[in-house]
Amino acid sequence: MAKRDRLGDAAEMTKMMDINLIENTNVLTEDSRLPQMDYAQEAVSKCSNALGLCTTEGVILCAEKDKNHLLVMLESAQKLFRIDSHMAVAVSGIYGDDRPLIKAARKACADFKFVTEQPLPVKACAYEVSKLAMQFGSSCHGSYGRSRPYAATLIFGGMEKGEAALCLLDVFGDHSRCEFVAIGAGGELMQKALQEQFKSNMNLEEGIRLALSIMKLAKKDEFISCNIELMTITPEPKIRFYDYEQVVALYSTFEEPTETENN
Repeated sequence: MAKRDRLGDAAEMTKMMDINLIENTNVLTEDSRLPQMDYAQEAVSKCSNALGLCTTEGVILCAEKDKNHLLVMLESAQKLFRIDSHMAVAVSGIYGDDRPLIKAARKACADFKFVTEQPLPVKACAYEVSKLAMQFGSSCHGSYGRSRPYAATLIFGGMEKGEAALCLLDVFGDHSRCEFVAIGAGGELMQKALQEQFKSNMNLEEGIRLALSIMKLAKKDEFISCNIELMTITPEPKIRFYDYEQVVALYSTFEEPTETENN
């Protein structure tokens, strides 16, 4: 009888431990997954779209403002940020989560330029920011880490020794170089279209045409050109931000995609 009671207590304790593991999202599950990381990745996959691509003349960053967000004014819903005179970033994810990462990128560029008097390479900047992104759940110098990861994905774009450079930083803190990349709710569709239409010898005008057509492809009938932010990074005049009137004017001069959209 006593042995049966002990077995019953052990089973109850195991059940309680399983419940605590489910409730505690910072603990690995039975299949070695971290729920908080899955939640962050899922959040980014439902946020506004953004893309970046390299051309022979520079980098193009394009992002969409979320006009359906009830707590954020459309005018302040910035998705493209200047990091340094040679680098900018496009973001997709939860509002506010990207700000600490952008601040870390600007600090890394400023510190590197102060010491070496040279601009920080794009991938090196992404690496410095990845250190902050991967501090989730850890403590450093006696202070506690974040209780959850940053639910934001960043596309770093800039110039390195006169050539275009692009780097992606995801919610896991992984960073990788690429020629083109798309993120957000329509990221998978946009990435597939970029793989089919991207050419490494495109000039800046052709790249802008492709970026706007891909953004329209992701939104289809809901595309509104005034909700699109566009930025180019070139050797001269460095970073140029296109306001909504310029984006509307640019888009009106371009032909709409036909083959990919019909597919």
